[in-house]
Amino acid sequence: MHVDLIRACREQGVEDGGAGFADALVNLLLRNNSLERKGALLKAWADPLLSDEMLAGIKKLAKAEKNAQSATMLQWHVQLLQRCRTRGVDLAIAAQQATGGKAGGSRKARRFDPKALVNELNSLTSAGNPATLPRQAEILETLLRPLSAAGAEEYSLTRADLMSRLAMTLTRLVNTGTLDPAAAAEISEWADSLSQEADAIRKKRAN
Repeated sequence: MHVDLIRACREQGVEDGGAGFADALVNLLLRNNSLERKGALLKAWADPLLSDEMLAGIKKLAKAEKNAQSATMLQWHVQLLQRCRTRGVDLAIAAQQATGGKAGGSRKARRFDPKALVNELNSLTSAGNPATLPRQAEILETLLRPLSAAGAEEYSLTRADLMSRLAMTLTRLVNTGTLDPAAAAEISEWADSLSQEADAIRKKRAN
């Protein structure tokens, strides 16, 4: 890949060569059906694949696409890039796998069933397998999302408890040492933010 980039820059100039190589990268990302390979590509080429320009470009393509299946595929990649930018690649890949399946939409997203999610979470927690931590984090975030959207005061302590548990799960994930340094730093920052918000909610309710 680096050899291809150098060759393109020599042949087309640095700016045109870099842009052409970025186009080749995004085409490779879109056409690759393996989530594992997408993740490897995103880690290796976070710049430019996770840049503002790349995200805006794919959003524009999705909006302009007339074919419904192609538009769905592009929107799926928009979601993947957004998750990578906010959670790190490893958690983003786990989230896509858990909630959306393949990019072509061949799998249906899981129906939101709080009871089933809580049961799954308890089962995964009891098993104690570190490999399930990304899925545990995804379940906690899924449970947290409607409570955050509702914004009702009576749910605030439940939100705080979920935030604390999600922060603890993310910290455990970082401590496994399986994440690349950049992703670990982003996830640690997210965990700290969740803990601070949970503490603020509890203090507000106590007053």
